[in-house]
Amino acid sequence: MKHFDDEYFKEGEDTLIVTKSNEDGNVYSISRHMSYQKVVDKKLQPREYKSENWIGVYNEQEKVLHEQKHGAIISFNSEKKSLTVGSNEYQKIK
Repeated sequence: MKHFDDEYFKEGEDTLIVTKSNEDGNVYSISRHMSYQKVVDKKLQPREYKSENWIGVYNEQEKVLHEQKHGAIISFNSEKKSLTVGSNEYQKIK
């Protein structure tokens, strides 16, 4: 989960759920769920929700997950209990 809060978005949460799609292979399903409130003309708008589903292929040699829809590279850091997509870092919650 990643929290965000700036001049354009308030109380934003971005969550990725990564699950293995098959027992034998390297294919994973990735669900992304976002919620936030936009700020327009300094007024807080109603909360918005968005969801997306992606497919990722794990590369054992590189130790990264290649997301297929947008071409994102997802890397994992077990010491920090986090994953990174581009410059966005998500903290493990479960």
